[in-house]
Amino acid sequence: DEATEMAARTLALGEQAGDADAVLFYGTQLMAIRWMQGRTAELSVMARRIDATVIDSDRRLASFVVASEP
Repeated sequence: DEATEMAARTLALGEQAGDADAVLFYGTQLMAIRWMQGRTAELSVMARRIDATVIDSDRRLASFVVASEP
């Protein structure tokens, strides 16, 4: 879909620019897109990985996705 494609393009641009947070921003965008689509269950694996590897503010976002699983 268009939103996912645009997020992927943004990721590519961020990586080309050398932004160390490009993947984090992409993950956050993808979570928001899937949440709006009602497809958060697809993100549970990614959210669990984020929860295991990132700082507290991002952990809260990952926990939100895991908690909203059906």
